Amino acid sequence: MGSFYGYSQKYKITYSATAQAEPCNPDPIEISYHRIFLRNTNTNQSFLLASAHCNNLIDSKINAVAIIDFLPNIISDNIYARTIAGNVILDEGNTVNVNYNHCDSKTTYVSTFSNTVKVDIEPYTEINPKPPGNPCVITLNVDQDGFLPEVYVWQYYDFLSTAIDKWTNFPAQFQGKHTITFEPIDIFGNKTSDYLNKTINFRMQKYCTGKYTEVRSYAMISCSPQLQEPVVTQSTSCNYKADGTLTLNFDRKIESEELVMTLYDGTDDNLIYDQEFTSTLTNNSGVYSYTWNKPLDAGSYRVKYQTHTGTGGIDQTDSTWNSLEFSNPFTITAATPVNFNITSSADQNCFAINDGYIEVSATGEPNRTFLYQLTKNGELQIFNGVDWIQYTGNNEDNDTWFQFANASTTRINNLNKGAYKIKVKDSQGCFAKQ
Repeated sequence: MGSFYGYSQKYKITYSATAQAEPCNPDPIEISYHRIFLRNTNTNQSFLLASAHCNNLIDSKINAVAIIDFLPNIISDNIYARTIAGNVILDEGNTVNVNYNHCDSKTTYVSTFSNTVKVDIEPYTEINPKPPGNPCVITLNVDQDGFLPEVYVWQYYDFLSTAIDKWTNFPAQFQGKHTITFEPIDIFGNKTSDYLNKTINFRMQKYCTGKYTEVRSYAMISCSPQLQEPVVTQSTSCNYKADGTLTLNFDRKIESEELVMTLYDGTDDNLIYDQEFTSTLTNNSGVYSYTWNKPLDAGSYRVKYQTHTGTGGIDQTDSTWNSLEFSNPFTITAATPVNFNITSSADQNCFAINDGYIEVSATGEPNRTFLYQLTKNGELQIFNGVDWIQYTGNNEDNDTWFQFANASTTRINNLNKGAYKIKVKDSQGCFAKQ
């Protein structure tokens, strides 16, 4: 691979180089020096590897470490010596082409004065020690971008692996980037629960064999499951009852954790119910559901939710309480009220013939049927197959209600003279209010 030059990158070099100068007085040398440089002739950048002079005859660097911000393409040395009389007795410059890649090691002979120069070079990338902002979402970021993608090879230490080398590469979608953000499930998949609440080590391999960043460690906790909106609601059974409910659907089950939910007014966010919690969700073909336990009135709501370890809800002094997630507003509707009208009636024509009738039309919740109850002169009536007679039993809730003849209309026949009162309810027991 050819050299890759860039102004934003930094490189760590480990080098050995020795510079040796001519001695000064009492010899007739007034000044002397020997300097060895790494240079990049394209960017006019340089780094001094070793420097000796007449008062410090030898400068020997063995496995010294430095950070540079360029890739060298030459190594050069400069040797100079001048006598007290002003005569220059040595003025020599030597250059050797090296063309380092971003992961390289070269031992180079420059001149008889410097012998060999050895330089190991690698990208200087370290993981920034920034804690994750969200405890369930981790961002790893190295302090240098702009390298070729091969430089950024992310790894984690899989303490459950049976391999001798437990350092494991992240999935492919995270490689080649200087910043990655992930949740536990992104790297552990269906084994995520085995790694939760454990400290995991992370590092980046710098493409160079055996070269890695410093290890960073983070405790892994699971993110709250994703709420599948909209929230599923069930209307109240009757328009005057507070028995509606809601079902929250999530994208995963919960394991070794508890789901905590709070219910708020959807218009002003006033708290309605504080903390329902569960450690299990109902699996409906891969959708994991929870149905609210308490009956609810019709209205607008929002719910906050979060998973945590432990049981019994979340202490409101816990800082995670403030990070509970709000759903979008949703509405529990009231059932359509039951109403009815007397659309027609006829009086009894003859004393001996019960031929009066009342026709009734009812409206209400779709797909429900209707029943009526008849009272004459204040007494409940039942039909004996021929006439309406006073009810004398003790099970009036069942015995005195009669199904409409059609979906929403009926005619009550065989009536004689009297003052009648009618009640109507639907098949779910919702009464028409009078």
